[in-house]
Amino acid sequence: MKQTHLWISLVAVALFAVSAIADDDLLGKDRNRGGSGKGSGSGTSSGSGSSGPRNDGGTNGSRGPEAAPRPRSDRGSGPSGFDRQEPPITSSSRNPSRSGTVRYGTQNNRGRQGEAPSISWSSGDAARQARREEDVRARPSWRSGYNQYDSRFRDDSFRYPYYSFDRTRDCVPSPWYGYSHLPAYVSQWRVTLGVGPIQFRYIEDVPWRWTNRYDSRSDSYRVDQSVADWVRVFERQDLRALNNLIPRRGRVVVSSGGWSPYAMATDDFYDLVADLATSSRTVRYRIESVRRGRDGLYEVNAVHEYTDPWSRRAYAGHRLLLEDDGRGVDIVEFASFDAR
Repeated sequence: MKQTHLWISLVAVALFAVSAIADDDLLGKDRNRGGSGKGSGSGTSSGSGSSGPRNDGGTNGSRGPEAAPRPRSDRGSGPSGFDRQEPPITSSSRNPSRSGTVRYGTQNNRGRQGEAPSISWSSGDAARQARREEDVRARPSWRSGYNQYDSRFRDDSFRYPYYSFDRTRDCVPSPWYGYSHLPAYVSQWRVTLGVGPIQFRYIEDVPWRWTNRYDSRSDSYRVDQSVADWVRVFERQDLRALNNLIPRRGRVVVSSGGWSPYAMATDDFYDLVADLATSSRTVRYRIESVRRGRDGLYEVNAVHEYTDPWSRRAYAGHRLLLEDDGRGVDIVEFASFDAR
């Protein structure tokens, strides 16, 4: 009789254990379903499901990502901090634009067919020339298209999305008008016409050497660093250095070859300079002079020496106005001209 009770007890324990395992398995499945339902929404106990806003990588609901702080130069880090070079432009997807989306879908690259063109850095009233269609017909010497080093280069390979490849009433001369491998015009709707140059009131010359960027005791230390950044943009295709000089918000006064100046957003100017630096075969970038003026302004004169698509040595002059506001140094004016 005792043996019978023992067997009954063992059977009861076994049944209880099987029931417990089954219940635990069901509960686990319920918990998993809850993880893909209520628990995966806003992460709160409100039970709002997946409709709640998700904090993913710094986004904040429908307001989008928070604006990143403006990067400053890694000043004082020595030359090892500037060895990285951006790759040459090959496609717009690999070279994001700051000013818009590149969607030309056209091909205006003339390559190196025929003789090298003779380009004149013309001067005149940009606003008047841009609006008078008869000027287009009267001056067949206006540039058309561009001549890149590689015939496979496409319009969509540029960073700047607002070039004009032929002269029309809706464009103004690009600061790269004298560079045969870059488009000669930009859309008039991206610039403000009728602006005057910034007044520069000279005080003194500032001796500049490449080694100045290490002298933190110099009165012009920030400017020395900024000039070194500008040289690195062209000689090393260092777009991090360019980012130090061109903030995300602001305007730059631009002119080319004596044309009347116009103002454009800093994001537009950034993309234009990035195109010049990364698609030119720069030989050297030479600083000719640095001069200090009133109101925190510095004038920088330089020569860009490069090889054109026909393997000829070419020279373009650049004049920059830098503004030191005590927190950083930004480009506020730029002009290009023939330096032959």
